[in-house]
Amino acid sequence: MKKALVVGNGESRKRIGLNLFERDKWEIYGCNALYRDFAVDHLVIIDEAMRKEFEYNTHLKGRTTNIPEGRTFYGMPKHVYFVEDMPEYEPMMSAGCMALQLAMRDYCEIDLIGFDLGSPDGLTNNVYKNSPSYMPEARPASGYIVDAFNLKAICNRFNEKYPIGLIRRIADDIPFELDNYMKHVKIEKYISREMYVT
Repeated sequence: MKKALVVGNGESRKRIGLNLFERDKWEIYGCNALYRDFAVDHLVIIDEAMRKEFEYNTHLKGRTTNIPEGRTFYGMPKHVYFVEDMPEYEPMMSAGCMALQLAMRDYCEIDLIGFDLGSPDGLTNNVYKNSPSYMPEARPASGYIVDAFNLKAICNRFNEKYPIGLIRRIADDIPFELDNYMKHVKIEKYISREMYVT
């Protein structure tokens, strides 16, 4: 049975090769600029500047929940979701949290990578920092407390829907406030056990 992988854009995700995930075993959800580097099955775009960039780079206009046949672009997703395509959307919800909610529609086993929820130096933690549509590296990080709160709420909904389901967050830090909401796996353990191919 297929599992879902939700790819956030936190810098820890650079340690996990996305191409190692066997596509017949994983449905992959991603956020924002991930389309620049990798072809996900589902792409969530919340920010208007990111939406304009995506539409410009892929030569798509208007609603693009179904990509027209024949379009090619490195990283072209099968499905694209903007705010108006997601009834689950709530203000202050990040693209990563929304991608998790979309995965919950169909999957009871979900792995999260790149959900870093902060940085040691308090600055922007994003693989796309300093690139178009993103914050500069030196800017103080924001939104991580809101993301942690939203993850708790989403996990509560998940556990109601799938009492025996599983969400695993793959990261080296384990925020104590998330312990009761999801399982945490250290990146090295995840990679060494090749959990991503099973």
